[in-house]
Amino acid sequence: MSERSGALPSADGAEAESQALMFVRLWAEEVIRQTGRVQEIRERVRGYHRMHGDEPGIDSHFLEEAFREQWAAEHTLLWAAYQLERWRKRLDRERGETERKYDAKLLGARNVLEHLDSADFRDGKAVAPPWSPPAQPKKRKPQDPYRSLRALDGLYIGTSDDGSFCGIASSELSDRALDVVKSVEADLAEEAVAHLIELGRGR
Repeated sequence: MSERSGALPSADGAEAESQALMFVRLWAEEVIRQTGRVQEIRERVRGYHRMHGDEPGIDSHFLEEAFREQWAAEHTLLWAAYQLERWRKRLDRERGETERKYDAKLLGARNVLEHLDSADFRDGKAVAPPWSPPAQPKKRKPQDPYRSLRALDGLYIGTSDDGSFCGIASSELSDRALDVVKSVEADLAEEAVAHLIELGRGR
């Protein structure tokens, strides 16, 4: 029989709550780790741009590769932060508590990225294509899938110099993750809390 690692059911059999707590910890750790990675990549890419034209090999193709690495890292951080919010809400549900609301900026950014592959592109920006509700709507009124992108007036396909991605600072996501950790601190073993705090210090 193969062994499984991960969260174990609690003594009273509340496995769903136990698993939700495990995923809260998992995504909190990933947000904090990924924040550090994003910051390291940003610094490195800034250095590449300063050396562009002066150092052999730091050409436009090199910078394009660096951009792809940074964009993917930024996207991954935002996705991890969104997963953390989803699992914190699941934990609330399992405990019969009032569910926390999604952070509006994070939810909007997640929606933008989810539908980016079907956006239109003009002048270096992803823009919302025309959309109108179906002629025969279902019982639930359909929502514009590009509403978040439309609200942003498009998303520039590039990286910013202000430490943000889709209008959200990575430090804000990391701080939010630490707040979530504090909200479940009493449920985590001391070594788990210490590990998360140490990750936060190193970001």
